[in-house]
Order: sequence, then C-alpha cells, then structure tokens
Amino acid sequence: MLGISYICAMKTIELQDSGLSLSDLVREIEGTGEAVLVLRNGKAVARLEATRSVTEAERQKAFEELMESIRSNPGAPSDPDVVLTRDQLHER
Repeated sequence: MLGISYICAMKTIELQDSGLSLSDLVREIEGTGEAVLVLRNGKAVARLEATRSVTEAERQKAFEELMESIRSNPGAPSDPDVVLTRDQLHER
C-alpha cells in the first residue's frame, strides 16, 4: 500500500510520502475506480481519478443540450452567418 488514508470518505495521500510510486497509484485508481486526493503538508492540491468513456448517446445528448441553450439565449444571434461588431456585442 502507498501510505494512503481516508478523510471524508475519499482516499488521500501526502505528496511527501516516501513510498509514493505514481504507476502503483494509477494502477490502484484504475482497478478500484476510486478517486485519490493528493495533499501537500495536509492541504489538498490535486485530485486523481480514473477517466471513463463517454458513450455516443451521452455525447449526442450533451450536444443537443448545448444547441438548445444557444438557441434559447436571447442575446445570441440565431443566424450563424451573422457577424456582430464589437459595439453591437456590447449593446446586448
């Protein structure tokens, strides 16, 4: 083990921990899927967590939500070919 402790239900590790091996830590995070909070002198400085793949359905849903947000923004031009000047942008 890498001298990892638990605070607030999240694993933490001190940067100065002499037994720290980044590849071992990453391997553990990959295996458990659990995030690790990295501390320097007891203060949180980074969070390491496993990435997850985004499905095509999730990507499409995010895109549709973004487009709907853009369409519903009254300050944004609805025609993508409209180019506003700096002054016009500041009037909105």
